[in-house]
This record gives sequence, C-alpha cells and structure tokens, in this order.
Amino acid sequence: MTQDQSVMLGGFYVFGFLALIVGGIWWLNRQFGERFRYNQRRRQIETAMHLDAFDRSIADDVADEWGYDPRSYRRR
Repeated sequence: MTQDQSVMLGGFYVFGFLALIVGGIWWLNRQFGERFRYNQRRRQIETAMHLDAFDRSIADDVADEWGYDPRSYRRR
C-alpha cells in the first residue's frame, strides 16, 4: 500500500468515525430528546410555581406588617 493510499484510508476511517458519532447523537436525540425537553419544561414550570407561592407569602407578610387591607384599594 502506498503512502497516498494509507492517507486516503485513514481519512475514510476518520470520516466514518465522525459520521458514527454524529449519527449516534442524532439517534439519541430522536429517541430520548422529546422526553428530556418535556421533563426540563416540567421542572421550569414547577420552579416558577414554587417561586410564585414564595413571593405571595412574602407579599402577605409585608401586607400584614404595613396593615394593608386589600378591600380598601379595590378598583372601581
């Protein structure tokens, strides 16, 4: 085998290896990506709900300290 043939064969091996890696990533995304995105969005929504509840409790504490009565400030 000549030098040029060795280089060409090595290039094919590298190309094939990279194609396997990209193909594997593509296959994993196709198989499991939707579930990962679903779980990520679910965690984001859950965190937002917890933060909203925490903010509400802080606002209630501040309203109690200031003697705020929401019935006095109704929109007409």
